[in-house]
Amino acid sequence: MAKQGMVSLNNIWKDRSIPKPLKFKLLKSLVWQRMFYGCETWTMRKADESKIQAAEMWSFRRFLRVSWKDRRTNGSVSRNGD
Repeated sequence: MAKQGMVSLNNIWKDRSIPKPLKFKLLKSLVWQRMFYGCETWTMRKADESKIQAAEMWSFRRFLRVSWKDRRTNGSVSRNGD
């Protein structure tokens, strides 16, 4: 559901007139809320942690318009998002 929400907001992510801090707040409030819904009841496993981290990095890269072909590390992408 979170990925679907991220894709549905594609026009917002591509709009250059909206500042990055506002886009980041929208990402946290609209997309990540869906991703972590009910996480208090989850039993966290290593596989779950890696899936959550992959989804987070996918959303960061989409939000910042960084392609995987650009060969940027996850650390550099997440530093630009903050």
